[in-house]
Amino acid sequence: MRIKHWQASGQPQARSRKTPKVVRRQKRALARLAQKLHLRPKG
Repeated sequence: MRIKHWQASGQPQARSRKTPKVVRRQKRALARLAQKLHLRPKG
């Protein structure tokens, strides 16, 4: 399973300016995931 370089790196825009839509979707997904983790009670 190979990961695209811009996905692995912390700065996707630097690698590919062509796909801002994908980056935006990825960021939104990451934010949602982080929110879920925060909301979930530790247990």
